[in-house]
Amino acid sequence: NNYCILEPVGGLGNPFIDPNSEGEGKWKYITGYHSRGTYLYTSPDGFVWKRMKLALIPFRNGTQSCTFYDDQRQLYVSYHRTGIHHTPGLATERASVVTQTNNLLSPIIYKPLSQSEYINIDKKERIRDPLPWWLDNGPLTPGDWGKEFPVKFKPDVEDPIGTDLYITKAIKYPWAPDTYFAFPIVYFHYYNDGPITRHELENPKRERGSGPIETQIAVSRNGLDWNRFYRPAYVGIGKHENYDMKTAYIAQGMIKRGNEIWQYYFGEPHYHSAHLKYDDKRAVFRLIQRIDGFISIDSPYSTEAIIITKPLLFKGNRLMINIDTEATGYAQIGFLDTNNNPIRGFEIDNCVYINGDFIETEVEWIRPSDGNSNYEHDNYENLESFNNIITSSDVSSLEGKEVKIIFRMKGSKLYAMQFKNKLD
Repeated sequence: NNYCILEPVGGLGNPFIDPNSEGEGKWKYITGYHSRGTYLYTSPDGFVWKRMKLALIPFRNGTQSCTFYDDQRQLYVSYHRTGIHHTPGLATERASVVTQTNNLLSPIIYKPLSQSEYINIDKKERIRDPLPWWLDNGPLTPGDWGKEFPVKFKPDVEDPIGTDLYITKAIKYPWAPDTYFAFPIVYFHYYNDGPITRHELENPKRERGSGPIETQIAVSRNGLDWNRFYRPAYVGIGKHENYDMKTAYIAQGMIKRGNEIWQYYFGEPHYHSAHLKYDDKRAVFRLIQRIDGFISIDSPYSTEAIIITKPLLFKGNRLMINIDTEATGYAQIGFLDTNNNPIRGFEIDNCVYINGDFIETEVEWIRPSDGNSNYEHDNYENLESFNNIITSSDVSSLEGKEVKIIFRMKGSKLYAMQFKNKLD
């Protein structure tokens, strides 16, 4: 058989390879156990697992904990779902708290909040009774996650009331520094909140359930402070390979294959807490996209769009971009100083048109042979021939200086940019 852990784990989690361990601790797995708390399992091979007897932390898991190792900050970061908040209609409003530690082999230290502290929180936020709320199962049984740790994923003012952020699926992106992704699974409740016209959707005669679920996307530069993109949904409901899916739960992690990113998600043709299930039509789907193609800046076809970055410092001698202009779109790129003045030799008007679909292409600028960049770039009759034109992609003269980058695009999708060191 394929059973790896013959114990009553609850809430589950994601197994991962610990880059700091070998032997018996090479694999790590953080999960709930028997409603007693959150525990660490270790394994030498990902098949045979052993649970540490002491709980990592004495809060039980309501669902999957998402854990990754942050190689830049050298910390193990975990997101755990909490149900301490409630909606205006008194339904559970699920969110996530974050824990960080540099040693998974020791319990995570924290300070329990007192009853008076919880009462003060209750004056500012909608949280569940009793207070302190870990008494909800009796004083001898650990409660769910509370306010002892920072809440980092929670419905905000942009979300409809009665919306849950079910699971985060947060990761450290392996192929770029200072880059973190999360794929929050968002649940829209039909019950408790909103008008009766919304509640009617849960009527059993409609054969729906308590609500649909989609996967969104969030990005971060430190793994703690997130910017969530609501629309379009990263994985929405609807027709997927001829299956009409009502829930979309993305799996943890991703795989790189050549210039593609592969992810997987589990979809169901019925709603959460469904009144009518179609278990034979549930499926796991593979998602494929270009490398670094999670989010793009899209310029309209009808007019040129201008984008200017914040001031930045960079290392490298080439600016590489990931872009798709289709056949009739284009882009040009230049550098500005902090006062928004064009930098000589890197003017946007002198940028060689970028036209095509590229995972990675160098940005180039035209520089006449006489060194004078103030030429009539639209009139090649002033030049003897194309042999008079010198192009360069070398940006090393700007390395370490505070600059801005200006983009001019038409009918294009800009996915990513990166500075690299390349030999001529």
